[in-house]
This record gives sequence, C-alpha cells and structure tokens, in this order.
Amino acid sequence: MENEPKGYLSKLLLWIKTKHVTLFASALAVAIAIYGAKAIGSPVKAKPIPEGWVFRGQSLATADNQILPGGDILQLPEKLTLKALTDCAVRIAPKNKSGMQQVHLLYGTALITRHDGEFPVVIQSATKAFRLTGTRFILQSSASQEKLFLIDGQIEFLSGKKTETLTAGQANMLLIQSGNTEIKKSPPAELVKLFPDLAGVLKDLDVRPNSAKNSHAALKGL
Repeated sequence: MENEPKGYLSKLLLWIKTKHVTLFASALAVAIAIYGAKAIGSPVKAKPIPEGWVFRGQSLATADNQILPGGDILQLPEKLTLKALTDCAVRIAPKNKSGMQQVHLLYGTALITRHDGEFPVVIQSATKAFRLTGTRFILQSSASQEKLFLIDGQIEFLSGKKTETLTAGQANMLLIQSGNTEIKKSPPAELVKLFPDLAGVLKDLDVRPNSAKNSHAALKGL
C-alpha cells in the first residue's frame, strides 16, 4: 500500500509527458503542412531569358551559364559578338534599370567585338568589370590570372578606387596575376608570347586595328 502513491505519481508524470509530446508533434505537423502549402503556392521565379541573343543560329533559350567550345560564337546581332578562342563559360545577365547589358566571361579566352558604339555593355571577368567604348579585344579569364589585349577603342575599369583606361595603340595590355595589376603597351606581334596556348588560333585571326590600312588582313609572321 505504501508504494501506491509513488506508482500513481509515476503514471501521472508519464501521462503528462506523453500529452506534451503529442501536442508538440501535432503543432509541428501543422506548421510543416502550412509551410509546404505556401511553398507549393509560391513557385520560384524563373530567371528572365536575355532577349535577342543568338547561339549556334538559335535564339538563346536559357539564362543559365553557356558553355562555348573553342570556335563557337555567342552574339547579339549588330550589337556585340563573343567568339570563343578556347572553351569558355559565359553568362548573359539581364539589363539593369539604366539599360546596361552585362556579359560574364566566367572562364576561357574570347575575342569580343562591340559593333554598335551606342550599345551600353560591361564585360565582367573573374575580378574586373570592363566598360566598353567601340571596342574589340581578347580577354582571358581564369582563377589564376587574367589577360586583356585591346585591338580597337578604349576600355575603362576600376583598379582599387582608381579608374584606369586602356587605349588601342597605347597602353593596351592588361595582366592581373597574384593580386598585381600591370598595364603596358604591347604590339600585335607579341600576341603569341602573351597567349602561348593560342598560337595556332592567332595565326588566322585578324588582330589589326580598324585604323590600319589593311584592317581585314590576317596577321602573318607571328
């Protein structure tokens, strides 16, 4: 008889614990159900597909990264052309509120040409954003280094808090490596030294500035 109060008390405590666990589990189930219903009723917004861009003769159908094998071309007709000189990964970002187009060269080497001098565009490499003004250039973007050789026009970019400018025929070569930025004048004859992995491609590439008399001739003797 002496053990009855203790036994009764144990049963009471067990009943209270069971009741609390059941109530908590019910509340949790309701919360999950409500969250799930909201998730189902609110689908994730799809990324807007960039308008007008063409890849392999077809309109660009996705906002995801594009893998371009060497030789492939991604273009916005009459505005901008990106020709992959090596395998490249590229992403076309939606225009911002001011109408500025952003093109991301995530990795690889490409020849980029802006055909329309009024077309506002920024080319984003791994570490820099380049604003173009009537420009044709070769850009190499990778995790270890970045190189830019300017053929025509000008390019502006930020180096720290300072705005730097590359100009064709003057300071037209940019090298970024190990946190250091180097700008210098480099003639087309040095392209193979600058991009040794592109020796075969560069022999058939027109890299003469538009101001040259023979602007459409392929560079020979590299």
